[in-house]
Amino acid sequence: MRILRRTIRLIGFSVVTAVFFSIRVAGKLVSFRNPARDRSNRLWVLRTWSRISLRLFGFSVAHVGTAPPTPALIVSNHLSYIDVMAISSLVDVVYVTKKDVSAWPIIGPIASSFAPIYVDRESVKDVVRVNDRISESLAGGENVVLFAEGTSSGGDDVLPMKASLLQAAARAQRPVYYASVTYRTAAHEPHPRDAVCWWRDMELIPHLVELLEIRAPSVLVTFGEQPIVAEQRKVLARKLHTAIQSIFTPVSQKGDV
Repeated sequence: MRILRRTIRLIGFSVVTAVFFSIRVAGKLVSFRNPARDRSNRLWVLRTWSRISLRLFGFSVAHVGTAPPTPALIVSNHLSYIDVMAISSLVDVVYVTKKDVSAWPIIGPIASSFAPIYVDRESVKDVVRVNDRISESLAGGENVVLFAEGTSSGGDDVLPMKASLLQAAARAQRPVYYASVTYRTAAHEPHPRDAVCWWRDMELIPHLVELLEIRAPSVLVTFGEQPIVAEQRKVLARKLHTAIQSIFTPVSQKGDV
């Protein structure tokens, strides 16, 4: 049964991804002289693809709180590539993500078509450019999601927030919103720490195969009630870490205490 479930989901996901990537490419060609239309196409494709993909993967999606008003800088914890689908299914956003993703086979071109803000983690100088790009996206009326932990984790706790990409927000005293993501699986299924969270040195394809076999995982996105403002980026990072921890629920299986 697990093999059949995995096979059906993989085929469905591949077809859906190919269709929506084609729509995105066509949208870029048609709207190359109309940035507003291109952005509308980009956000619609990401939102719709995310919702359908989550259904194909068997995820039930729930959220607590209200998504921030647009435009907003949203800082969230990071557990898995599924985080992108979960948040995008609820709010239109642009992501800040590592530059390495752009070079991944198949995934790289698809990710790049959604205009993420790539950051070169090996270059200290790139921090200034990325802060400027975040400010430009916000000024242009877009929501920006920053996974400020700098890496994904196993979902037992929230890692400290890195402050470097919060410089522009601190300098402008911009309110920063926050959210948390968590996952749950049934008692007889693999624990989400291993099967949904993508961390440590896990390889993508084997991890995806195991994820596709889980019958009915769930994801919960919780939005914080009030944004946070601070004049210093390190202070802002600490406040965001405390705030995200306060709304975060560790990943679990049904039956966990």
